Amino acid sequence: MSQPRKLPVKRLAVAGVVLLAAGALAFRLLGYATPIDILLVAEDVIHQEVKGPGSVSSDVEVNVASRISGVVQSVLVQEGDHVKEGQLLFTLDERDLAAKAAASRSGAAAARQNVAVADAALEKAQADLALARANYARDEAVFRAGHISQAAFDSATASLRVAESAEKNARAAVGARREETRRTEDEARYADTVKTHAQVTAPIAGLVTRRQVEVGNTVAPGTTLLRIVDDMAVAVATRVDVSQMGRVQLGQPARIKLVSGAESSGTVARISHEADPATRDQEVRVRFDTPPARLTLNEEAEVIIRVGEARGLVIAGSAVVPHQGEDTVLVLRDGRTTRVSIRVGAVGQGKVLVEKGLAAGDRVVARPAQVKPGARARPMATGQ
Repeated sequence: MSQPRKLPVKRLAVAGVVLLAAGALAFRLLGYATPIDILLVAEDVIHQEVKGPGSVSSDVEVNVASRISGVVQSVLVQEGDHVKEGQLLFTLDERDLAAKAAASRSGAAAARQNVAVADAALEKAQADLALARANYARDEAVFRAGHISQAAFDSATASLRVAESAEKNARAAVGARREETRRTEDEARYADTVKTHAQVTAPIAGLVTRRQVEVGNTVAPGTTLLRIVDDMAVAVATRVDVSQMGRVQLGQPARIKLVSGAESSGTVARISHEADPATRDQEVRVRFDTPPARLTLNEEAEVIIRVGEARGLVIAGSAVVPHQGEDTVLVLRDGRTTRVSIRVGAVGQGKVLVEKGLAAGDRVVARPAQVKPGARARPMATGQ
């Protein structure tokens, strides 16, 4: 009688692996529930927000230039320096200006001396005129009495006319000398003023953000050499869609997130009344409550303005998934995930207010991208 054939060991091993895999697959499909994070729907308050991109700038920026031409003699500040109002920034070579001012002062002194000489000449002319008038009056009386000749009286008349003309000329000379004195004194004051322009001071207190001048440079009037910004008036100019502007008001609190990673509080300080014709955005300036320790102008930032509060059923915004034109969430019910359409209301701080579709206590899948609708699942953690 023949012996029964024995299956090779390798074939038995393969069959065992297949059976184990099939069993694992059946368990996963029929009985395994994926552990997932869920969020319990609960009533809460949402701080409604309006967001917009922006950049850092100062409400007060001053370009510093020389008012006169000259050669730079010294520069006393660097970029990044804080300066006080009236602090000396740079100087120009003032030797020529000093010489001109001294010459103008000398001219004014000489003109004042000329006025004194003219005043003395006027006094003499006035005395001569008084004497000529007295002689004329005496000779006129004597002539009428017939005691002097016509020729003698004509001589007295001529002397009077000469004295009157001399007095008039002396008076005019005094006026001319005094006018000359006023002009030379004005020139002297102007020369002294121009000399002070060789020393350029800070028009405001603030931070030096640009330096475009070095010792030895020849500068021209009006050319920007330094820029100073008022670092206590730093703000972010953000753009807000006009559809959101009805909720933005002066004085509302805001958060400012800088690209560098810093975050600061701020306040809505100014609202533009003109929208950009292309983007339909309006500018809103949010001023820092406390200026950044390290100010970087034109740094990009995000501004979040708190425009109000709303109370109701709240879930994390990350749980909402757009699907076929609707906002949806995955809800864990009877051990399986179910897609539910919802209506979203206020949004803020990463949360959304659910106006329709959910009830308090519903279990919402926290990370819907990791789970498919209809999948078997079990809660791994519960939180809000």
